[in-house]
Amino acid sequence: MKQTQMGYTGGVITQLQARRDRLSAVVRRTTGNVLLYIVLCLVGIVTVFPFVWVFFTSFKGPTDAIFSVPPQLIPKAPTFDNYSKVWDQLPVWRSPPTL
Repeated sequence: MKQTQMGYTGGVITQLQARRDRLSAVVRRTTGNVLLYIVLCLVGIVTVFPFVWVFFTSFKGPTDAIFSVPPQLIPKAPTFDNYSKVWDQLPVWRSPPTL
């Protein structure tokens, strides 16, 4: 160990301080990563939820409430009638008109 005017350096106190600094850096990094993943998950849920809502609403019949309190995500009696109406009314499978 080197001796300076104030005393010894590189002793047990310095090693404990270094260990404590490393531990606090790990805790800070881990806490930051956990908070980041929580925020990313919340953003993902907020982004995907409207698509899920539209998908489940497309299976609701005329008697199911679309806007109800509390919201009903999954319909009580799912139906494919909405899809058959779209296929019948829109020229989805028909060839485009020629010019």
